[in-house]
Amino acid sequence: MEVNVRGPINMMRAVMRGMIDQGGGKIAIVASQAGRNAGTTLDVEPAYVASKGAIQSLVRYFARQGAAHGVTVNAVAPGPILTPMLRASGQPFDLSKLPTGRMGEPEEVGGPMAFLCTAAAGYVTGAVLDINGGLHFS
Repeated sequence: MEVNVRGPINMMRAVMRGMIDQGGGKIAIVASQAGRNAGTTLDVEPAYVASKGAIQSLVRYFARQGAAHGVTVNAVAPGPILTPMLRASGQPFDLSKLPTGRMGEPEEVGGPMAFLCTAAAGYVTGAVLDINGGLHFS
């Protein structure tokens, strides 16, 4: 909870002040599908599920705080992505649960994160973008 909740709260508070002072900015953070589906796709701890659900609420909270000041706040919520952490976990994943039939690649999260930090996403705030191969539809 210290890393996944308190860390983002402190970060967003700190950068929000500076962004408001400079007339705007963009914050994009990483949530997880575990915050949406209670960790039903992988064996994760309840604190992880709760912390990633908290990220989604924090995004909406800080988006409301920043909107009038030109600051957008958004998140991505990746599903199963072939990261070193997931590979090291050794957890099996049933690909039949994914409409795409495959796990995602890290680059498939990076692109949407980059988009959220561009002028093209200027009217997007308080959003949690699902990147999950169709595992969950919001």
